[in-house]
Amino acid sequence: MKERIEWLKGLTYIPQKEIAWLIEQAELAEKQRAIIEENKRQQEVTVNQFRQAQEEISRLRGELKQAHEKSSNHLDEWRRAETQTAKISDELMNMKGLLRVEQGKVRQAQEEIQRITKENSNFRRLLATFTDEEDDPFGVVRKALNGQFPAAWEGDAE
Repeated sequence: MKERIEWLKGLTYIPQKEIAWLIEQAELAEKQRAIIEENKRQQEVTVNQFRQAQEEISRLRGELKQAHEKSSNHLDEWRRAETQTAKISDELMNMKGLLRVEQGKVRQAQEEIQRITKENSNFRRLLATFTDEEDDPFGVVRKALNGQFPAAWEGDAE
């Protein structure tokens, strides 16, 4: 093609066929220029989209990092709560054991109260047999049945 252009430059008269070829070449050059410009425009669009994608990736990485930190904090909180729950569960189990022990003591105390109540009832019946003047000349049994005890008995622990 260069040779043909150089040959045409040397001519004083350009034949019609060569003018048509020059016009074709000019149109072809214009089309190529348009294609090149369109490619440049598309390349700029692609570069711009690539930059935007990089910015979006950077932003998303930041969000991911924040989400990861939040989830890590939530996981730490969850682990602390789990530990506290385990401690509370252990304490509850210990308290249940203590409650069972105390319930056993209450049952024993109730049984002791029933036994003492029965003994007291038997003792009252026995004392009631000594209420006449002949068996209780000083009225001590009668006073005991009414809850009046001699001063020496009140402090007696045995």
